[in-house]
Amino acid sequence: MKVGIFFNRLIYYFLSILIICLVLLVFVNVVFRWFGISIFWSEEITKLLFIWITFIGAIVVFQKNKHIVSEILFEHFQKKVKWIVEIIDIFLIAMILVVLIIASIKLVILQMKTITPALMIPYSVFSLPALISFFAMFIILVKRFHSRLIKIKQGKLKVGEDLLGER
Repeated sequence: MKVGIFFNRLIYYFLSILIICLVLLVFVNVVFRWFGISIFWSEEITKLLFIWITFIGAIVVFQKNKHIVSEILFEHFQKKVKWIVEIIDIFLIAMILVVLIIASIKLVILQMKTITPALMIPYSVFSLPALISFFAMFIILVKRFHSRLIKIKQGKLKVGEDLLGER
């Protein structure tokens, strides 16, 4: 549990630093352009920061189970049917994440040889957050499902109750 808390804080601090850097960079760039000075590398850094914020933020949303869910679909099912649909949902999400992880690995490897024009860094830095995000989501999904199965085995969670927590 302490490891989970450490990673949560690490992600929040990392996101906070990225957002502060993004805001400061955009502000400085606007001020400089007002004086007729252009920072040639700011556009690439801004895109990079935005991509990292988006994908790392997706980890937070997934972890808190606040992603978009078809509430209308789930509320019309009986508890046992809802439970079966949730199991199918978990396995579909897991399969999609595996496909996305494999595709992201291929993309990161492919983009390692291509460099950006201004910063002269590999384009794989732009696709790496997707790989990290998909991998983290997969681990969160497996861990969450495993903890629910343990609760079912111990009798603390009954068939028909929400497998992944409150929706």
